[in-house]
Amino acid sequence: MLRAYYNDCKPKKWLFEGQIEVEQYSEQSLQRILEQALQKTKITKPVTLHWLRHS
Repeated sequence: MLRAYYNDCKPKKWLFEGQIEVEQYSEQSLQRILEQALQKTKITKPVTLHWLRHS
C-alpha cells in the first residue's frame, strides 16, 4: 500500500505531505485524523500521536 501511495502521490520532501506541496502535515491535522480513526474503529482507550510514534 505504501509503495502504491508513493507512486501515485510522488511526494517531494515529506512522505506524507499536507495540502500544500512540500509542507508537512500539521500536528493538529494528524490529531484530527487519529480521532476520526478511533471513532470509526470504536476504540475508547486513550491514544496519542506520541504513543503511535513509539509503537
